[in-house]
Amino acid sequence: MHSLKSVSERALSLIRDSPRITVQCLEAIPEMKIKKAQRPNYGRGDRLKRSNFPPLGHVKGRTPLNIRTPKYPYYKYQDDRNEYYPISLFCLQNLVDMNVIDPSKPIDFGKIMSLNIFKNVNPVDGFQLTLDGVENFRSKVFIEVQHVESGASEQIIAAIERVGGCLITSYYDSNALRCLRPPSDFFSSGSPIPPRLAPPKSLINYYTNPEVRGYLCNEKELLDARVRLGKKFGFDGTSRPSFGNVAKNPRQIFFGLNPGMVVNMPNKTVLKFDLNEEYHTIFEKEMMR
Repeated sequence: MHSLKSVSERALSLIRDSPRITVQCLEAIPEMKIKKAQRPNYGRGDRLKRSNFPPLGHVKGRTPLNIRTPKYPYYKYQDDRNEYYPISLFCLQNLVDMNVIDPSKPIDFGKIMSLNIFKNVNPVDGFQLTLDGVENFRSKVFIEVQHVESGASEQIIAAIERVGGCLITSYYDSNALRCLRPPSDFFSSGSPIPPRLAPPKSLINYYTNPEVRGYLCNEKELLDARVRLGKKFGFDGTSRPSFGNVAKNPRQIFFGLNPGMVVNMPNKTVLKFDLNEEYHTIFEKEMMR
């Protein structure tokens, strides 16, 4: 018992006499410095051979894939091509069935743009009619578009003309498209209606082709094309559409309104000018160029 007391007293005296532990008495723990692995400083050619991280697309000892792959001709002059917003026969038939479009009245770019479903659409060069829904199309319409789907123009035209309809492909320049986007905005401005310009040389052959019902084609060639198409698809191609004389002349932008006219929206009147002969002469000069 005496020995235990002496041991405890000596321990307490040792603690009592020892210096106190404070933050100032503690030394900082030395940090462990790890050296980062350095990549060898090779030249570009050596780096591609020895590096574990070659550039994306690099193939060791071979010509890169983007150089070996041939250039497809489809993408040639892609920036210069016309851009058409697609509208299918299925969509056109639905608009007629829902009484959004009156099939007894002509349909053109301005009529389509005035619909609410196309309010946020910005077609650069107009609309293109596509093949979707060709087997169920049954409406007799007079429609004017800027392009027909390539490779399916015969089926699309036959579907419209079989039921007594009519299709015309016509060109509109950027100023004419601005007037038709939509027509009510242009009429409210009080500006005179400008003439429609002739198509550029790259599109002359398309709009003079009766096979796609170009608006500049010859009347006799157009009738022959209708007869040939009717024989091919089994309908009477000699019968003319019963829409009357509603087609536009090459200078018109709006149905029934000639260039130079001014539409007064508040009074609902039209100020008329007879400028057809002058515009027709200018159009012929552009075509000769």
